[in-house]
Amino acid sequence: MPSCIRIPVPGLTCADGACAGLVRALHDLTGVSDAFADPATESLYVFGDGPFDFGPMLEAIESEGYDALMPEPLPGRVHGAHADLLGEMRTAHLDPQAPNVDHARVHRIAREAALAFDALRPIRRAVAVFGSARTGPADRHGPLARSTVEAISNAGFTVLTGGGPGLMEVASRAAWDTGGSSVGLSIELPHEQASNPWLHLDVPFRYFFLRKLAFVKYACAFVCLPGGFGTLDELFEALNLKVTQKVDPFPVILVGTQYWRGLVSWLHERAAEEGALSPSDLATFVVTDDPGVVVDTIRRCHDTLCQRAGVEVAGKDRA
Repeated sequence: MPSCIRIPVPGLTCADGACAGLVRALHDLTGVSDAFADPATESLYVFGDGPFDFGPMLEAIESEGYDALMPEPLPGRVHGAHADLLGEMRTAHLDPQAPNVDHARVHRIAREAALAFDALRPIRRAVAVFGSARTGPADRHGPLARSTVEAISNAGFTVLTGGGPGLMEVASRAAWDTGGSSVGLSIELPHEQASNPWLHLDVPFRYFFLRKLAFVKYACAFVCLPGGFGTLDELFEALNLKVTQKVDPFPVILVGTQYWRGLVSWLHERAAEEGALSPSDLATFVVTDDPGVVVDTIRRCHDTLCQRAGVEVAGKDRA
């Protein structure tokens, strides 16, 4: 049964790599799937499939120069490293939760965010390309997706996808084949969706909301190929952030006029007619089948924002 324990470590600090050393020492032990250190509470949190052998844990901590108190199990439903921790947050109201359980969960979220941001820190001029992971849309819309992403990559932009199969794989390979940069933000799913092989950098996520945060943080434009619930979620997240001015006015571009026609008509004829959307809201996205329009729209916005911020415009088209 997956479980978690808290080990009090008086005087715990993360100075001089102490936390990293403690975590490495615990990771080497049998039965431990994950661990992290929290200097704020002077504690180590250890995840695994239990029951834990406390003796080797205490010895490992002492070998790093700390004295530990006896571990204590955290009550409530606490899962191992690869469980659905977001599901745990959604169902936390169903049974009593000890304060330390949520405290541990928040630190796991922070740890995943920090690791992802560290990996993505070098990324510049990235365009998020969303699209279906399924075979049917990839077969029908693959040529348009490929020509669009080739144009984006040749314009000097990094291509940022969900890293999976389907149209995401078409986009990743188009960037790879043109000599551009292909980055994937992959997600752990119950059906074990594998990352595609056309990624120069693959950054895995457990939490969907952190993955979407990374798309927003590192992309300067959002290109939506045909897709289902996941693509729609990412599309409307980008539009909502743009309308509420939580992000700069980055382009949101729907590629595939035939596919998006019904949705766009509904937005105009139903949502706008009933006052749920304004004319300015409807002007926040572009619909096109022309890769040239996609690149021109992205480039104009990127250059304008760079000039406004006093940043030198870089990344010329490749021959």
